Amino acid sequence: MSPRKGFLGGRSPAQVQSLLDEGVTQRALAQRLGVTHQAVNRFVRRHRLAGSGRQAFRDRQARELAERRQQVQRLVQAGLTSAEVANRLGVSPATIGLDRQALRLGRVLKGPEQRSLRGLGLDQVRDRLTVVSRAQLARELGVSSSAVYRYCGKVGLSPP
Repeated sequence: MSPRKGFLGGRSPAQVQSLLDEGVTQRALAQRLGVTHQAVNRFVRRHRLAGSGRQAFRDRQARELAERRQQVQRLVQAGLTSAEVANRLGVSPATIGLDRQALRLGRVLKGPEQRSLRGLGLDQVRDRLTVVSRAQLARELGVSSSAVYRYCGKVGLSPP
């Protein structure tokens, strides 16, 4: 008896699609049905089934990337920095930087009142610098003195 037209190893297109949806690869499906993987591939293309394997994986990755980039765009437009967006989405700041670059979003810099130095706000740093030198403050915070000098330059704190 010859196989029925439109069927693969006795399976209808709907049955084959349900197996592919379960995550069975075309190669594994071919072994299960006793046909070649080329036959499965032709059947999938002929019936326009959503394939599995590499192309489906790439499609899923592209969808996830597009969704993440939409989230990045919304969060950046809400005024969050790359580090804050990265923390919120659970990815590295470098990944957010690449997303911003792909979306052609410029850099968002915090204003002086929003910057901090190891958790100390502008007013706290100003008050502390009236008591100690920049080098002493750097030692207290466990940062380099150049980091304190850079911070002071960015926020406009002049030496006492």
